[in-house]
Amino acid sequence: MGGESVGLNFLLLDAGGAAELVVPGGTMLLDAEFARDGSDLMLTGPGRVQVLVRDYFGGVEPPVLMTEGGARVEPDLAARLAGPRSRPRSKPPRKRKPP
Repeated sequence: MGGESVGLNFLLLDAGGAAELVVPGGTMLLDAEFARDGSDLMLTGPGRVQVLVRDYFGGVEPPVLMTEGGARVEPDLAARLAGPRSRPRSKPPRKRKPP
């Protein structure tokens, strides 16, 4: 559930079964772009600051994301903002022959 700063503009958080997870950076959470990366959630905020929430979508119930000031992003909203899960392809795409 703790955070690990990996660089100036990158932070790694572990969802690890938490009910709530505070995303540092003031209101960055409220301005961030949400994206799925497998079972992880990538937040990209102003100035290209990135927060990777490891295994956010991997558990039974993802945690509520919160700003340091207490604003909340519920799991269902986070999932909608992150977009649909990628579906594995059943067959590789066929190569086209040049005309």
